[in-house]
Amino acid sequence: MATTNNYEYSEESLSTNLTLAKSYLYMALGLLLSAFVAFGTSFLFSFLLGSPDLSTDAQGAVAITYIVIMIATFVGLLIDSFVISKVIVKGQKSAWPPYIVYACLMGVFLSSFMLVGIDFKTMGMALAITALAFTIMFVIGAKCKGAHPILTAMAGFGIGAVLILLVASIFALFFGGWTQYLMMNIVASMIVLVITILVAGIDGARCAQIIEQGALQKNLALYCAFIMYGDFVIIFIRVLYFLLIVMGGKSRR
Repeated sequence: MATTNNYEYSEESLSTNLTLAKSYLYMALGLLLSAFVAFGTSFLFSFLLGSPDLSTDAQGAVAITYIVIMIATFVGLLIDSFVISKVIVKGQKSAWPPYIVYACLMGVFLSSFMLVGIDFKTMGMALAITALAFTIMFVIGAKCKGAHPILTAMAGFGIGAVLILLVASIFALFFGGWTQYLMMNIVASMIVLVITILVAGIDGARCAQIIEQGALQKNLALYCAFIMYGDFVIIFIRVLYFLLIVMGGKSRR
């Protein structure tokens, strides 16, 4: 009996690991698609905006077009995230089409970072830090059974600390000075970054629980990939923002 139970447990654990690995692969494919679209979009608009063959009015029209596209992209991301959730919950159709659309739209959104002149070295550093932090925290959340409540409590404390710092920074701006205000905002940004990384661990535990329960069988791996994709992008943006603050501070010295 014990041997049978151990066999069933190991089989269930193997199935969970395989689904998580598949989800990680789907997330990576989504990120690669987003990167491809981001590079293509930024190259196209940087070429048009810097083209000597276009008049000033034409370049202005290109800039306005890009702004309109960014607004439409943001709206599209909100709508498509709702569509993905509905498709996954119903489980009648594949969630791949809206997932691909979401990855493409996110690529258009991320192209703005390249157009504003962020260098590839900084982008690469942010990507490497994000990949390491996300993977470690997600695995901890997914594999450590008691990690979920601990990570949730830590994230809760972090949110409370951010709110306190934001209120304190307002007082510092009016009664302390610009330096104190900036320092509090930097600390708050660091805590927000930590919170986003902790959320990846919380979602890792949630994905593992959903897989073990056997819910959403049709789009199970893709659902987890969608969650992982969102966490990865948010961490990347926060890491990139923090690196820009740190490098900007160094350049002013």
